[in-house]
Amino acid sequence: MRLKSTISEDNISSSVECISWIGNYEILVGRDDCMLYKWNQTTREQIKLCSLPENSSPIDLDVIFTNQRQANKVTGSEQILLTSSNGSLHLMNKPTKIDKSIEAHEGNILVGKWSADGSTLFTAGEDGSIKIWSRIGMLRTKLVVNGEPIISADWNCDSSKIVYTQHDSICIKSLKPNVKSIRVRGHDGIILTVSWCKANDIIVSGGEDCCYKIWDSYGNSVYVSEILKYPVTSTSWKADGKLLLIGSFNTILLCNRYGVIQSINYTDCGSIRMFSWSPDNTQIAAACADGKLLISTIINRYFSIFMNSAVNVYSYDGKLVSSPKWPNMQCDRIQENYVSMSSKLLAIRDQLNDKMVNMCEVVPSNLLPVFKHESPINSLQLMNTKDKNYLAIIDSNLNICVIQVEKNDSYKMFKLGSMFNGMSWNEQLGSLAALQYTNLIVWYDPLLLLNDPILTRKSIEKIDLSIYGSNLEIESFEDNLLNLTNEEGIRVTVQISPYLESLKSFISKSKWMECRTLCRSINNEALWAVLAGYSVLDKQLDTAEECFISIGYMERASFIQHLRKSSDRTINESSLALLCGNLNEAETILLRSGSTLKAIMFNIKIHQWVRALELALKHKRFLNVVINERRKYLELFKKPENNEKFLKYSDVVVDDDDETVKEVEKEILYSTLII
Repeated sequence: MRLKSTISEDNISSSVECISWIGNYEILVGRDDCMLYKWNQTTREQIKLCSLPENSSPIDLDVIFTNQRQANKVTGSEQILLTSSNGSLHLMNKPTKIDKSIEAHEGNILVGKWSADGSTLFTAGEDGSIKIWSRIGMLRTKLVVNGEPIISADWNCDSSKIVYTQHDSICIKSLKPNVKSIRVRGHDGIILTVSWCKANDIIVSGGEDCCYKIWDSYGNSVYVSEILKYPVTSTSWKADGKLLLIGSFNTILLCNRYGVIQSINYTDCGSIRMFSWSPDNTQIAAACADGKLLISTIINRYFSIFMNSAVNVYSYDGKLVSSPKWPNMQCDRIQENYVSMSSKLLAIRDQLNDKMVNMCEVVPSNLLPVFKHESPINSLQLMNTKDKNYLAIIDSNLNICVIQVEKNDSYKMFKLGSMFNGMSWNEQLGSLAALQYTNLIVWYDPLLLLNDPILTRKSIEKIDLSIYGSNLEIESFEDNLLNLTNEEGIRVTVQISPYLESLKSFISKSKWMECRTLCRSINNEALWAVLAGYSVLDKQLDTAEECFISIGYMERASFIQHLRKSSDRTINESSLALLCGNLNEAETILLRSGSTLKAIMFNIKIHQWVRALELALKHKRFLNVVINERRKYLELFKKPENNEKFLKYSDVVVDDDDETVKEVEKEILYSTLII
């Protein structure tokens, strides 16, 4: 990817001091003639908005967008913070009028930033102090006092800490009391700029020593760049943390999240004073030392564009399809890894509760029940088949799970594994790839085998990628090729088994003999496991038996042999449902046919004791069977009874000579398969 830059043409000779986007096409511009302007990218016109007090040149500008619900409508508004050279900060609800001016510092206020939720702001200046203010401009605390001039500063992701620079040092100060500050010597010379990534919780700094450095939130060095030709004057992270901008004299560097340069863009506008990302994160505005405004567009990528207060879904021919809405809708806070869209659904992590996912149907625009997870969700991706929809998530514990999306709130969730940090679906194959440390794990068909954890574990391909370095990232997964990038920005292409596509082609055409021939020639356990799942689903018992033998699952092979000897249709149907992992369906078939004892013994064998007791009480039969088997189970493991539902029947006397108890042994053979 690279930047395509254009420089605005205007007749105003005053220098650009600060900038900030207020829409996808409009930019606020503060100039040293004590005026605030609006520059429109479409019309390329610059309009005067308001003037600042005399001898009060703008220095820093920050705009935050807030959503307000009024009369059942969500409306967006901007809150503008402007700092000036006479020590005053200015608060504005509209760019045409200053609502409030406050004498905040002595000398220039070099930095002014809103917190993430817009409830507070901080200012920092030449007087060496940092002050925290309320939204309406009431002073709350003096965080730093009587230090060296603070040239640059920024919030962390939750606005609980501030990083700032003093001469050659980087300081991290917590807003919480009694928390020790962190101070490290960052550069050989004055540090001119610092920026804290809200998505990855890492810090970038640049200074007069002509290099930029990346730090973790504890002040430990993560990356040090090569020495550039000129000092680094500005830095800025993309909202999702995947891209980093570095500004220098006549130069803009576009870097990946690790600091590795992706492209170098040369300009003729002097030093870059300030960057500002557009709301849709596709463009960058830059304030240049020669008084010009530079607009750059990221090209050689694709983008999902969200407006500040609405989401519109369009077809490829430009027709508006729908405008989904959901509770707590704040589009300006959405990041790329928190949203996913398929041809049927749109999934977005809730902006106020990071454990919830809002899901909407695209056509028609219907809101589905909210999915609630036990841990914060780091990333999500949708996948849909002809009749079902699935959502894969990675949570804060680095667990990867697949959720079967339903129109009711009874979502089914299946955990695939732990310690994963990236994933990608393959829409053609229905496969899922994920990174675990330096290993690439590919589940050949997790959607088919979700109900069967054993086949799911056996139907994976594991590839060691340690030779490509650490911090890999999956870019795409198409056909049998995965494209990844490492921390140095080098693209890596990895190939998985090309025979999976051939196998699925044979399965779709019901060519079971060809499937078995292919698997015999390749002799790959993962392919045998996939074929096992499909053959059981299609009731191809001969194929399924060979598959289970090939993957060493002799219990299921024996179970299939037992089915061939049985002439009981009910047992055969329920057993096939059991082989597919559909426990509820297997029980339902038995109960529908009146085989209550078989259903009870089935639940006992898979240790669903409460369900077995419920069936016995509901049908008013075989209570003594359940109590007897429960007592044997507890005696075997030498455990006391602590289930309240069974304690009620602790006085039930079980007659060992009861004919029903004797008949139980006849039903055990059916329930020998444990999922």
